[in-house]
Amino acid sequence: MKKKHTLLRNTLRSAWRTRERFLSLFGIIAISTGFFAGLKATSPDMKQSAEQYYRDTALMDLHLVSNAGFCDDELDALAERDDILQICGGYSETVFLPLSESASNATVQVWSLLQNGKKDAPQINQPVLTEGRMPAAKDECLIEVNTPQQIQVGDTITLTIPENRSSRLAVTEYTVVGRADSSMYVDFQRGTTTIGNGSIDCFLLTLPDAFDSDIYTDVFLTLTETGDLDSFSARYLTEVSDAADDLTAQAKELSEPRKEQILADADKELKQARADLDQGWQEYESGTKALEESLDSGRSEIEKARSELDKTREKIIEANEKYQASVEQYESGVKDIQQRQDVIDAKKKKKDGTIDELNALRRSLNALANTKRQLDKTAEKLEAQEADYLKAAAKLDQQSDELDKTAAKEYTRLAEAKDELEKGETDYAKAVADAEAIADGIKWYAFDRSDNPGWSSYGEDADRVDRIARIFPVFFLLVASLVCLTTMTRMVEEQRTEIGTCRALGYSEGSIAMQFVMYAVIASVLGTAVGTIIGFQVFPRVIFRCYGMMYHFPPVRCPYHIGYALICLAASLLCTGIVAAIACGSAMREVPAMLMRPKPPKKGKRILLEKWHWFWSRCSFRFKVTIRNFFRYRSRVLMTVIGICGCTALLVTGFGLYHAIASIVDLQFGEIFVYDVTGMYDETDTHREILRDTLEHTSEISGYLFGMTKSGTVRANHRSYEVSVIVPDEPEHIRDFIVMRDRKTHSAIELQDDGIILNEKLAKLLGVSVGDSVTLADASKPVQVTGIMENYAMNRIIMTPKCCRALFGSYRANCFFANETPGTDEDALGAHLLHSDALIGIHFTSQSGARFRELVKALGLIVAVIIIFSGLLAFAVLYNLANINILERTRELATLKVLGFYHKEVYAYIFRENILSSVCGMLCGLVAGIFLCRYVVQTAEVDVVMFAPDIPWYCFVFAAVMTLLFTVLVNLMLRGKLRRIDMAGSMKAIE
Repeated sequence: MKKKHTLLRNTLRSAWRTRERFLSLFGIIAISTGFFAGLKATSPDMKQSAEQYYRDTALMDLHLVSNAGFCDDELDALAERDDILQICGGYSETVFLPLSESASNATVQVWSLLQNGKKDAPQINQPVLTEGRMPAAKDECLIEVNTPQQIQVGDTITLTIPENRSSRLAVTEYTVVGRADSSMYVDFQRGTTTIGNGSIDCFLLTLPDAFDSDIYTDVFLTLTETGDLDSFSARYLTEVSDAADDLTAQAKELSEPRKEQILADADKELKQARADLDQGWQEYESGTKALEESLDSGRSEIEKARSELDKTREKIIEANEKYQASVEQYESGVKDIQQRQDVIDAKKKKKDGTIDELNALRRSLNALANTKRQLDKTAEKLEAQEADYLKAAAKLDQQSDELDKTAAKEYTRLAEAKDELEKGETDYAKAVADAEAIADGIKWYAFDRSDNPGWSSYGEDADRVDRIARIFPVFFLLVASLVCLTTMTRMVEEQRTEIGTCRALGYSEGSIAMQFVMYAVIASVLGTAVGTIIGFQVFPRVIFRCYGMMYHFPPVRCPYHIGYALICLAASLLCTGIVAAIACGSAMREVPAMLMRPKPPKKGKRILLEKWHWFWSRCSFRFKVTIRNFFRYRSRVLMTVIGICGCTALLVTGFGLYHAIASIVDLQFGEIFVYDVTGMYDETDTHREILRDTLEHTSEISGYLFGMTKSGTVRANHRSYEVSVIVPDEPEHIRDFIVMRDRKTHSAIELQDDGIILNEKLAKLLGVSVGDSVTLADASKPVQVTGIMENYAMNRIIMTPKCCRALFGSYRANCFFANETPGTDEDALGAHLLHSDALIGIHFTSQSGARFRELVKALGLIVAVIIIFSGLLAFAVLYNLANINILERTRELATLKVLGFYHKEVYAYIFRENILSSVCGMLCGLVAGIFLCRYVVQTAEVDVVMFAPDIPWYCFVFAAVMTLLFTVLVNLMLRGKLRRIDMAGSMKAIE
C-alpha cells in the first residue's frame, strides 16, 4: 500500500514537474474532445430545443384544408377517431394592413386563436406571449415579430379587404393588446398568397368571434401515435404521412355532413330562387296579356274613331259635291244672265220691249246674288269641316303613333324581363349543378409540419451541421490522438532511468506502468471533462446564434450528452493510457541495469543529399547540421509532419467548405438562373393571352418566356428522386432566362428534341452520364440524357415541348419566366401582376437568393468556428511537439551552449528544424486538404443541393499562412525555454 501511495505521489509530482507537457496534453485533449463533442451535440441540441418548443406550444401534426370548408359535424366525427389526440377548427383570412401614405400596404394573414378543441387535450398551436396580454374581445388582436415597426402594442389598426373579394371578417378595426410568437412560423417567411405582391408579410391573431362564419376554413389536429416521437425522425414523418393519406382517402365519407349541409343550404336558396323565377314568369305572362289587351282596346277605340271620322269625311265629300253642283248651276245662271243681257242690250238699241226684260233680268241677278252669298257660306262651312277633319285625322294618327311607341317600349321591357328570367333560369340551373358539384366534389388537403415556412428548412440546416460533424470532429480527434500518442511515447522514453530504478527497488511492472497510465488518465479525464463541458455549451449556442439570423426560436437547450462524453473519454484514454501501457511494456522487457543507463544517442549517418558533392560543398555548416538532424530524428519529424499535415488539411477544408457554400448563391442566382420572376397560371389559352397582354404592356418587364413546370420522379439504376421538370415554350430563347452550361468548361449545352438535360447533382445521384437513359414517372418510354448542366439548388430536368409530347402525350404551358428592367420595384410589380385574374402566384428569384445568402452567413460563422478551433489545435500541436523536441535534446542543446553557441544560434539550431518540419507538414496538408475538403463537401451536401467542388487558391494561401504564423509564434514562445536551459545541470543529469 505504501508503494502505491509513493507511486501516486510520484505521478502527481511528475505531472507538476512536466506541467508544460501535461498542460499541452490536457489542452490538446480538451480542444479535440470539446470540438468533437460540441459539434456532434449541436444538431441534436438544435432539434431537441425545437422539439421541446413544439411540444410546449402543441404544434399541429396535420393541417386540413377543404375546398368547401368544415362544419362542426365533421369535426365531431373526426374527434371520435382513436388516432386523433386533439382537433380544433379555425378561421383565416388574407387582407391588407395600411401603414402610411409613403409606405405600401402590408399583406397580413389573420388567424383565429384555437379555443374550441374537441377533446380533453392541450389546445393546438398555442401562441407564446412575449409582450402585453391575450385578446379578450373580438376587436383585439396580437401582432408578431415580423409586424412592421410602426405598429406597436396599444395601437389601433384597420384592415382593408382586397377588391372584388368577399370576406369572413366581422371586424376590421382592432386594438393591439400584445405580441406573440407562433410555432407555426419559426423562420421569417410567412408563405405566399394571391393578393398584394404575392408574399405574406406577417400574421395577426384574434378571437374566433372576429369572423362571421359558421364554416371553418382550417382544421388542425395532433395524432395519438406521434405524442412521444421526435418530429424530425423518419418514424414521425411516416406516421404523419400515413395519417394524411388515410384522412384524404376517407374524405368522401368524412365530409358527408358537410355535403348534406351544402345541399340543404343550397336547397333553401334554390327554393327561394325558384319561387322568385316562377313569380317572375307569372308577372311576365300577366304583363304580356295586359299589354296585349290594352293595345287591343286602344286600337279598337282608334279604329272606331277613325270609322266615325270616315263617315264625317264622306258627308264633307257629299256636301262638297252638292256645293260644286250649286257652283256650276250658279255659273250657268251667270252665263244665262250674261246672254240675256246681251239680248237686252241688242233690243235696247232697237228700242223693243226692254223694260220688262230688264226687270226680269234684275230679278234674276238678285236671285244669283243670293245664291252667291249662300255658296260662299257653304264654302266657308266646308273649309271649316275640312279643317276639323284634318285635325281629327292628325290626332288619330298621333294617338296611333303613341300607341305603337308604347307598345314597342312595353314589348322591349317584356323582352328584357324575359331575358332576365331566362338568365335566371340558366343561373338557377348552374347553381343547382354547382351545388351538386361542390357537394360531390369535396376535397381535403392535408399539410404536415414540413409545409410550414421554416420547419423543414430548420431540420435541413440542423442536418447540414450534423453532416459536417460526421467527418470534421473525427479527423480532428485523430490528429489530436496521434499527437497524444507521440507525447506519451516520448514521456516513457524520457523516464527510462526512473523505470529501471523502480524495478531495481522491487516495484512490480504493473505498478510502474500504472504510474504512466495514471498520468495519461488524469490528463484525459480532466481534458475530456473540461473540453466536453465547454464544447456542449459553446458550440450549440454559437451555431444556434448563427442560425438565429434566419429563425425565431427560444434559447437553445444544451444538456450534457454523456454518450458523446464517454466516446471522447474512451478515445483519449485509448490514445494516451493504452499507449502509455504499451510503451511501458516495451521498456519492461529490458533489464533494470539497461534501463538505468540512458539510451545512446542516435548515430549520425550520411544522407543521400551529401552524395551531391557540388551542392553539399556549397552549403553552410548550419544548413548541413539542420538537414542531418532532420533525417536523424525521423520518427519525431514524421510525427510533427503528420500533426501539422492534419491541422493544415483541416484549415484548407474549413476555408474550402466556406467557399463551396458561399459561392453557390452567386453561381445559382447570378449565372445559372438569370430570370428575375416566375409565375404560375391556369392551363387555359384565355388566361395565357390575358397574361401575355399584361406582360407586353408592363414596362418593368424586359422579356418573358412561357413554359411548363411540374414535379415528377426520375428513375435509373434502381434509384429514384423527385425532380422539377421545366419545358420552355420556345427552347431557342431559354438562354435568356436559364443558362445551360458544363460546369468545368462553361461550354453551352443545347436542348434536343430526342433527349433531356439533367443537372450535375442529379446525374451523380442516379449514376448516369451523357448517352445513358432514365425513366420519368408517367412517361411512355425511357429517354436519353443528352446533356448534364451546372446547377446547385434543387434537381431539375429540362426538355423541349416536342420531347414532352413524345413522353407524356401532351404539352400545355402553365408558367412564365420574366426579366425585369433595372431599378424595378418588385413589390409594386408583384401587386400589378397579381391584379390579373389569370395569375395564380408569382415568385421572385431575389427571394430565393436572399434565403440562401442568410444560410451562407450562418454556415460561414460555423465554418469560422471550425477554422478557429483548427488553428488552436494547430498551435497546440506545434507547441507540444516543439516542446518535446527541446526536452529530448536538452543535453545536446546544453552542449552547444558549452561549446560557445550564442542564444540566437541555439534558437536557429532548433527552430530551423521546426520550421522545416512545419513547411513539410504544411505542404502535405495542402495536398491532403484537397481530398479531405472534397469528402467533407460531398458529405455535407443534401440530395437537392450541390456545393461548389472547386477549391480556390486563396484557401491554400490562408491555410499556409496560418500554419506558418503559428510556427513562428510557437518558436517565439519557446525562446525563453531555450534561454533557461541549465548547462551544468543538463550535462550531468544522466549521473
